[in-house]
Amino acid sequence: MFIANRRISILTLVYLLVAILVIIQRVLVLQDFGFVYTDQDQIIMWLGTQDYAQGVFHEPRFYGQAYNTMLESLFAIPLYRLGIPLHKALPIATSFMMLFPFFVLSIKSIRNNQKKIAILILCILLLLPLEFEYMTTMSRGFVPGIFISSIMLFFASNKRIINSFLLGFLAVLSFSINPNSLLLSLPILGVVLLNNINHKKTYLLLFLGFIAGLSLHWNINYFYTLNPNYNLHPLSIDFSIDLLNEGLNDLNKFFNHISPFCWSNGWLIILIFMMLGFYHFKRERKKIGVIFMLFPLLMLLPLLTTKVHDGVDSVFFHVSRMFLAVPVVLGFALYLYKNINRIVFFGILVLSIFTFMYKINSLQESISNNINKPHFIEIRKNKDLIKECNQLKELSNRLNLDLIILNRHYYVPAAYGCSICEDDFPQTFIPYNERRTWLMYEYQEKVFNNILINDSRDLEELYGLQSLNMLPNFYYVKENKLKTLQLIDSLNMKCRDFKP
Repeated sequence: MFIANRRISILTLVYLLVAILVIIQRVLVLQDFGFVYTDQDQIIMWLGTQDYAQGVFHEPRFYGQAYNTMLESLFAIPLYRLGIPLHKALPIATSFMMLFPFFVLSIKSIRNNQKKIAILILCILLLLPLEFEYMTTMSRGFVPGIFISSIMLFFASNKRIINSFLLGFLAVLSFSINPNSLLLSLPILGVVLLNNINHKKTYLLLFLGFIAGLSLHWNINYFYTLNPNYNLHPLSIDFSIDLLNEGLNDLNKFFNHISPFCWSNGWLIILIFMMLGFYHFKRERKKIGVIFMLFPLLMLLPLLTTKVHDGVDSVFFHVSRMFLAVPVVLGFALYLYKNINRIVFFGILVLSIFTFMYKINSLQESISNNINKPHFIEIRKNKDLIKECNQLKELSNRLNLDLIILNRHYYVPAAYGCSICEDDFPQTFIPYNERRTWLMYEYQEKVFNNILINDSRDLEELYGLQSLNMLPNFYYVKENKLKTLQLIDSLNMKCRDFKP
C-alpha cells in the first residue's frame, strides 16, 4: 500500500513538473515574441476588444470580411478591464484558448486514473517546435475554432442525450468560426457515433444540433448579404487535384510546424497516427483504431483547397495554420489509450524535457530567424509602433489635425493602432483597404478641417498640396471644405469598393 501511494505521488509530481514546464515555455514565448511583435490583423483584434468592451459590435465577423471571427477580442475583455495593455491581453487570451484542450484532456485522463497518459498529453506541447508556439500566441483567428471544438470533449463521453445535440451544435459553430476546427471535431464525432451506432436518438439529436448550428451560421452570414459593403475581402475557395498533388510532393511544408519532435520531417505525423490507430485496433478497440488510421486521409483532404495553399514561409501567415488542430487530435488519441508501456513513457518524458531545454536555449535565435523572413503582411515591434504613433501625435498637436489619411501599406498598423497607443489621437482612414466599413458611411458626408495625407505620389507637384519636410510623403490640407470621400476622389486616390 505504501509503495502504491508513493508511486502515485511521484506521478503527480511529474505531472506538475511537466505542467509547469509547459507554462514556463508559453510565458517565455509571450515575453520574447507575443508581447514584442504584432501585425496589422492583430491590431484589428485590439480594436475589437476596445469596441466590445464599450458594447459596440459593428459586424459579426472579423472586420472587413465574411469569414473568421474576433472571439479572441471578446475573451480579452476581462484582462483589458484589469488594465493589461491590449498588446499583451490578446496574446494571453489566444494562448489560453490553445492550451485549454491539452489541459482538458490531461485532467480527464487523471480522473480516469491514467496519470501517465495525462503527462504524455502535456508532453506534446514540449515536443512541438517553437513555430507552433508563435502561431498560437498570435490573435489572428487561427485558434478559436479549435477551442470551441475542444469543448465537445466535455460531452463526448457523457451519456446524457442532450449532449448529442450540443456536440452537433458545437461542431457547426466551431466550423463557422474557422474550418481548421474540422480536424478535431470530426474525430470526436466519429468516436461518439461509432460508440452509439445503435442509438437512434443520438443521431436525431446530433442532426438537430447541426440544424441549430447551421441556423446560427446562416444568420451570421446573412448580415453580409444584407450589408455587402462590409465584405471587403470575399472568401474564394477552389478545389483541385493538382493542388493535392502539389501538397503531397511537399508535406513537410504543411506539417513541420505541427509535428512533435519531427520538425524537419513533418510527414512522419501521418505514421504516428497510423501506429496509434493500429495499437487501438489490436487492443480490441477496432472502431477507435479505424478512426485514427483514417485520420491521415482527413489531414490530406484540405490540400485540395486553394485556401490551405494560401500562405508563405512566415509564422504570421504560414500554410500550417490550417493544421493547428492536429496536435490536439494526437492528444485525443492518447487520451483514449488505456495503458502505456513504462519504457515508452519514460523515453517520451525524458525526450520532452531535453526538447524543452533545447527550445528555451535557442528561443532568441529562433525568433530572429523567423522575424527576418519575408512576410505577407506588415509586422511591427510594439515599441516601434508606439514610437511611430507618438511621432504622428506630436505632429497632430502641432497642426491641429482632425484626420490622417494613410494611403500606403506600410502605415496600415499605425492607421488601426495609433488610437489605442495614444489618447485623443485624430481619426485615421485607409482609402484603398479600410476594414472599418462604418467609417465609409460616416466619411461620405463628413468634412474634416485639417487633414494630413500620406501617399507614395508627389501630391505637391500633382495637386499643389503642402509637403512636410520632417516626414517624407506626407502632405497637409488646411481648412478643407470637401467631404472626405470627395477629397479622396479629387486626389485620384485608389479607394475600396463602396456603394452608398
